[in-house]
Amino acid sequence: MKPLKSRYGSVKPYTRHQSTCPHRNNAKPDKCHCPKWLYVRHKGAKPRRYSLSTPSWAEAMSEATKLLEGMNPEVAAARQQKAEQARKAVTISDAAEMWLKRTQHEGSLRQYRSLMNRLLRYVDRWNLGKPEAERKVFIDQLDARFCAEWYGSWKWSNSTMRQRWVLIRSFFAYLKEQGVIRENPAASIKPVAKSRIYLHGPYTDAQYTDILNAVRALEDSVYRTRLRTFIELLRHTGMDVGDAVVFRPEMVDADGVLRYIRTKTGIQAVIPLPPHMVELLREIPLASTSVRAMPFRSAGIPLASDTHNWWLRIKRVLKASGVTKVQLVEKSGVLAYDRNGNPMMKSTNVKAFRHTFAVGCLTAGIPKENVARMLGHQTTAMLDAHYAPWVEGLDDAHIRKVREFMGQAGKLKKGLKLVAKGGVEVAAASH
Repeated sequence: MKPLKSRYGSVKPYTRHQSTCPHRNNAKPDKCHCPKWLYVRHKGAKPRRYSLSTPSWAEAMSEATKLLEGMNPEVAAARQQKAEQARKAVTISDAAEMWLKRTQHEGSLRQYRSLMNRLLRYVDRWNLGKPEAERKVFIDQLDARFCAEWYGSWKWSNSTMRQRWVLIRSFFAYLKEQGVIRENPAASIKPVAKSRIYLHGPYTDAQYTDILNAVRALEDSVYRTRLRTFIELLRHTGMDVGDAVVFRPEMVDADGVLRYIRTKTGIQAVIPLPPHMVELLREIPLASTSVRAMPFRSAGIPLASDTHNWWLRIKRVLKASGVTKVQLVEKSGVLAYDRNGNPMMKSTNVKAFRHTFAVGCLTAGIPKENVARMLGHQTTAMLDAHYAPWVEGLDDAHIRKVREFMGQAGKLKKGLKLVAKGGVEVAAASH
């Protein structure tokens, strides 16, 4: 195949055959399904080769033609102007939807959509009463000043503000990566300092007993058993609600080990279940609307709605049990109090079952690497950041090592003093 040429350069499409390709010696490239490449020579630039990531010869020819035309400065300028106009035509709401569509995890999607709605409401307030020329409509109109003022209007705690701002920066970074904006206007804005207080906490043993007692008080036996099993599944596996809803019995093998791919991270979690959980999961009663293959899933409704219904059921149980608050801890691992000596509390939620599982595993002495795998994390970073401060036992080894060192250092110091006084034999005897 001869290269396509113009006064500005040349482009030659070609095929890089795989070793097993039956058309390696075939002169007709359209008969082959191996990857297509381009060899580009542009006047004033070094020749380069790059893959088109397609097996289609027609697509390769089309791309080569476009590339050759684009070498013409006038055509390149026209294309750039057209792309700029298209970029400027992306509204803030359209950009928000672009970002939301790439999110698959239902729990994250709710949080992200709430954040985007907050952005759109702030834009509306910003535009109120302003001349049309000063109103923010398109995403490329949001600059660093706007982002700084919006961030300054937030009233969350420091920890929540930091977490939400990371999401906003990733939102703009994604838009930049897609060519929707030129620069990330939030990149230069530093988040507030980390809070001393950890804003998530586990249930105590007494609180968890109260929750199960509230479930036992329900009248409908099938509903009661299903709800208790679902809550126990969250508590003893650390599963997110969305993952628990699509639980399938075959996820538990003959040895009582649960394996599933966590939706949020895409990583497999491997959890050896306690015996009572294995029995509960083998005898889940089905409701009239249950999907047989997924005993917690209801037929005929979207997964997001089904997940939300389970959230509401557990929320009602928490209210009935009287378990409405958990006490928070500081970075040092001690219980947190405000300046008036009152315990710092947080409202309970379904996520606390995951924290209860993680903290319970760490307290039992299970190594962090193993706990991370059970939670569906690739590293122990999340454990160190969110769960470890709750576990006083993690400091025990550190304290013991320091005391052992201090004891040895004290003996050594005493021995050196005796040597300095000429008591070498006494010092040696003391060791």
